[in-house]
Amino acid sequence: MADADTDADRSTSSRAGCARSALLALGALLIVVYILTQAAGSGGDSDDEAARRSTITTRPRVTTTLVERPDAVEPECPEEDGSSPKQLLFTEAPPMCIDVDATYVATVATSRGTFEITLDPSRAPLGVNNFVFLARYHFYDGVSFHRVLDDLLAQAGDPFDPGVGPTGAGYTIAEEPPTAEPYYPKGTVALARETEPGTTASEFFVVTGEGGELLPPDYTVIGSVTSGIEVIDAIDATALPNDDIGFPSEMTVIESITIEEE
Repeated sequence: MADADTDADRSTSSRAGCARSALLALGALLIVVYILTQAAGSGGDSDDEAARRSTITTRPRVTTTLVERPDAVEPECPEEDGSSPKQLLFTEAPPMCIDVDATYVATVATSRGTFEITLDPSRAPLGVNNFVFLARYHFYDGVSFHRVLDDLLAQAGDPFDPGVGPTGAGYTIAEEPPTAEPYYPKGTVALARETEPGTTASEFFVVTGEGGELLPPDYTVIGSVTSGIEVIDAIDATALPNDDIGFPSEMTVIESITIEEE
């Protein structure tokens, strides 16, 4: 990223660069495409930049993973009180298990504190249903925020090996793109996807700063952080400066997500 003449220019340039990188970083293959494209377009990185990228890409992944994938089961609506056993793989997308006219609050307990997400099914019924379904099956328990980009986003939602191999809970759902600007202000919670439409699955991200406003409306918005934004700031602080890959410096683990209907 070229130097700017003023702090304001540097800030704008940094947010724009992070947003562009995030579009590639949201899918595992996109990271590789981005690096190769950058190298081809510039005639190769400088020695310092090449060394920096080598350090980032070979650094041990800071995340939680499972060694083996369990057998997939047919999806059935989980118990509303959260008493359903943990389940990680399903044969297909879930049935509609929520009341689309209701409002739901997700209480997310993490190793850095607790924050709340107010979910809006009227805005994205498929997306909210997907998140509630997985949360009530304890899908996210023990999963870390595996990608954190400064002033842009913190991403979580893959209990297996984030960024490597197939993601999600064994199925995908259609996107429900936002229509009202700004699409992704700070505190927005959206579902991640790969480059192709129809690839939304279990991963989600929380917009951590102004850089989110530069993202295109490609990602389903399921709600907003309405309590505990300081926890989001603490997660954002684990991002490494000038890092377009997004491996955090420290792990933040989701301990549990509790869903309540209001």
